[in-house]
Amino acid sequence: MDAPRENIYQQRRVLRQKRSRFAKFTAAIGLRPRLLSAFFLVSLIPLILLSSVQYHTTKRNTLDLIEVSMAQLVEGQQRHLNHELQRLLEQLKLVTSRTQLRTSLKAYSQTRDSDQLELLNRILNDTLLSMEHFVGIWVRDPDDVLVTGVFDRDSDVLPSLVPPVLKTAVEQLQLHWGEGELPYIWVSGPLYRADENIGSLHLLVSMADIYAVLKDFGCKELGRKTALLLPAANQQVKVLAPDCPDHFEDHQGFYHFLESTDLYSAAVNRGDPVTAYHRGQITMVRQLNHGFGDVFVHGSPTFLVDIFWSQIRYLVLMTLLSLVLVLSMAFALTKMIVRPVRELIKATAIMHYGSTDVRIKERFWGEFAELTRSFNRAMRMLSRRTRELNREIEARRRSQEKLIDLANTDTLTGLINRRFFMEKLRETLSSPGRERQPAALLYLDLDDFKPINDRMGHEAGDLVLQVVAGRIRHLLREGDIAARLGGDEFALLLMKSTSHILDPDMVAKRVEEQITLPMTIKDQVISVGCSIGAVRLFPGDVPQDVLNRADQKMYRVKHKKRGTVASII
Repeated sequence: MDAPRENIYQQRRVLRQKRSRFAKFTAAIGLRPRLLSAFFLVSLIPLILLSSVQYHTTKRNTLDLIEVSMAQLVEGQQRHLNHELQRLLEQLKLVTSRTQLRTSLKAYSQTRDSDQLELLNRILNDTLLSMEHFVGIWVRDPDDVLVTGVFDRDSDVLPSLVPPVLKTAVEQLQLHWGEGELPYIWVSGPLYRADENIGSLHLLVSMADIYAVLKDFGCKELGRKTALLLPAANQQVKVLAPDCPDHFEDHQGFYHFLESTDLYSAAVNRGDPVTAYHRGQITMVRQLNHGFGDVFVHGSPTFLVDIFWSQIRYLVLMTLLSLVLVLSMAFALTKMIVRPVRELIKATAIMHYGSTDVRIKERFWGEFAELTRSFNRAMRMLSRRTRELNREIEARRRSQEKLIDLANTDTLTGLINRRFFMEKLRETLSSPGRERQPAALLYLDLDDFKPINDRMGHEAGDLVLQVVAGRIRHLLREGDIAARLGGDEFALLLMKSTSHILDPDMVAKRVEEQITLPMTIKDQVISVGCSIGAVRLFPGDVPQDVLNRADQKMYRVKHKKRGTVASII
């Protein structure tokens, strides 16, 4: 057991080594030997192509006469059968256009009323009686659930039939093979009411008319016969052909040959006529509309004398002469082609390392000269675009930083605004280790600020706010944050650091001392007071609740200064 296994492993190693050596050999082959090989192969291709073309041309000339007559026959039958299929679709459209049918189906779909279903069945019965060759009519709702159906009462098979589901938004034809010799045809289409899909209609039609058309094109002169290739279950093909008194036994074998080959698939995939040969028989196939099947005609052709071998010697001589001329020019052409390619390879290799200043000397010929000029133009444009892009990126970065700063800053005082301050407060309250990092909030409101606006104007009030903001900013310690909340209200978020302790009352006192110092506004010395509410931040605090506590405490301080008693919750 071990020896055979070792032999298999050894064979695999040898095979891998050979593949590796071949891959290295092909990778080492440069452009010049590849071009020489390509020129040599190109010189052989005309011989093969011309020989093949000559052979098929001769054979085509042999069969032209019979193929023309067969083409006329199969195209005529195709037109008639397509006309019958189109007539079935027109009948379907005539039925689906009945307003009463669509109204009843819509009403039944909404109410599920038995009276509406009975009315719908009467409409379908009347339609079935008025249409020739109709075997049954079925209706599905928009969810493809079978609603009802009427059919020929004399049939034992139709009650068990279920119409196919309509998979497209257009009409479709589909064969149904029963126990009889001839199949039925499902003609299905959507039902619309006021541009709303309310279901689908399915007609079961016999093939009597189509079979009659096929019999009209039965056996003609020269032993030709017409038939239908129809799709069946499991991707099989069934041949439907009327009886023919001149139908020889080998024709039956020809039908079996058609069923066992891929001729039907070829007819479906190609729009042109499909021709096939079997035991001296020739057939021409044309596809019918709506994927219904294919119509074909076949007969026995007579072949003319084949003159292929009389032409082959001339073709070989011309090909050999072309081979000599091509190989003689190959050496010169390869050198002219390889040189500019190598220059381009060097330039692209330099560009790969990030340099956009690489250029190629424009000393080549023809398309290579234009390629060199285009490469140099592209490099110049790339260098310019790179510089412009770098400048644009830098400008956008600065603009973005400026926009962010404007969005977070109060334009009058230069402090951060209320929205950004609430974000900072929320980050502080939700930061990890909140218990080990004490913090406090000061809520500041200016006293007697409104009289300044009333007496000196809003411009003076703005100047006062700017002075107050500047004094608050100079009092900020490391890690503290100051903001203007709106009007004459300010807030300070105090953080404990390694360089100082957290004492909000002391900071509030210093802030009040600085703000109450006199200031010169419009050549007038004025003073403003302030009321400050200081609260500490605890684990689990909500930003707005903290702000409300500080605000309430600030109002207590303000009322105390006024000498009034206020009750603040």
